[in-house]
Amino acid sequence: LDKALSNENVKYISLCENENPYILDLYVKYPARESLTITGEEGDTQVKVNFANLQARMALVKNFTIENCEILRMPNKDWGHLVFGSGNKTDGVYTVKNCTFNGVVSQGIFINENTSGATYNVLNCTFNGDFGSEGAITIQNNAGVNCTVNVDGCDFNNIPETSHKIFVHYDNDDMILNANSADIYNPNRE
Repeated sequence: LDKALSNENVKYISLCENENPYILDLYVKYPARESLTITGEEGDTQVKVNFANLQARMALVKNFTIENCEILRMPNKDWGHLVFGSGNKTDGVYTVKNCTFNGVVSQGIFINENTSGATYNVLNCTFNGDFGSEGAITIQNNAGVNCTVNVDGCDFNNIPETSHKIFVHYDNDDMILNANSADIYNPNRE
């Protein structure tokens, strides 16, 4: 995996079944590339993936897709299974598709967006259990940031009342959020 990610010409990586989780560090370790797709085997068992520092900081990748994987929370962090950081490309498209997140009292996906113009797609994912006081999907849509977040076809199972499906940190009209309105919790717009 490390060898494949180190090759800037590699655009697609298929992960095979593995008892031990794959460790991905997509922060600054690997060379820049236009796009990267990481997929687990399709089927009943999803490939388990840890993001080494919990951030898919896409300063080096414009279009990123991860699909058919179970995304694990790193045990030494108290926030986020998969975090999109503030170094994303302004015209980047970041997609999480057909993935499973099992709550362990931290966000499943944390979009910490400080860069305008990016698009985030969360498609046909499953979120199970307790994701803490925020949400299975947490969006920190900072003032003046006009990113687009699309959440479609997702299942939210056994989310307790103390957690939320989609939690929006700030009251920012510049962000576009396409999701089921019943799934959105924004404490600034109660």
